Amino acid sequence: MNLTYLICISIFNVGILGVYGFTRSTIRSLEMKSNVPITHAHHQWYVVAENDKIEKNVPTKIVLNNVPITIWKTNDNSYAAVHDICPHRGVSLSRGRVDTKTGCVVCPYHTFKYNSCGRMVQSPGQKNLRTSTTFSHKTDIVYYRIKEVNNWVYLYDKPLYDVFESPPLHDVWFEPEAFDQDYRYITLSKDFNVDARTVTENSLDILHISELHNFGNPRDPLPKSDKTEKVGEEHTRVSYKYKAGPTSIPKLVYNIEELIIENEYVLPHYTVARVKFGDFINTIVTSAMPISDDKTKLFVKTYRNN
Repeated sequence: MNLTYLICISIFNVGILGVYGFTRSTIRSLEMKSNVPITHAHHQWYVVAENDKIEKNVPTKIVLNNVPITIWKTNDNSYAAVHDICPHRGVSLSRGRVDTKTGCVVCPYHTFKYNSCGRMVQSPGQKNLRTSTTFSHKTDIVYYRIKEVNNWVYLYDKPLYDVFESPPLHDVWFEPEAFDQDYRYITLSKDFNVDARTVTENSLDILHISELHNFGNPRDPLPKSDKTEKVGEEHTRVSYKYKAGPTSIPKLVYNIEELIIENEYVLPHYTVARVKFGDFINTIVTSAMPISDDKTKLFVKTYRNN
């Protein structure tokens, strides 16, 4: 059983911490029913799906911070994302279909067609497509920026109205391994009935290493040194130096005496756990998508250069 697999499995098996809540039920109710989601003060990029699990031209519903959103993938592997609720009768657009001729998602109730910018461009019985890009609160829905990189689908949670909206002030954060040809990776995801902050804190847990991982050292479990550094405005890294256990893989197979464990936290809910021994590096990146106050989907990507 390889090191990357063991690290990955432990993320799901280590105990979950306490629960907290931050969104009021009244706000949740408004966002779930309205075609205009409430705007939050600080917007972020979130991982919301795995590309290889999204079928082309099939609308898929996700829920991010209590907001229902429909996403779909086109034939050229680009993505679109709009609010899930049709303003006409409140039907979920994800229950409809994608019209490949117009590139629109089609409401399953009355076949209203919405393009990737949330404009209702065609109603039942009309032959011509609407050309106006001006947002109408009566007929249109908000849209979201969305992109795919290395099998993860990222969505910026700011609802957009203007077709010519300026790009966000900050782009998606990517781990350096994402563009390094020396690394291979696999992805997986899992749902938890707990809030995203708790899931994120659990992914950063360092105290279990010596007991649960075969590269740990139960006889000498504490790190020999640690270093904290601020990588960016919303990005912190803590590095720990450990003595390899006498029966650990680094010691038995490679005769390596020391390990470096790096933990990184990147807002809003990204974590990085990097194990370094000699020239070998195994990395786990997690991203917690807050579905609601007490539901989270955790996306995990594991890298190795060996």
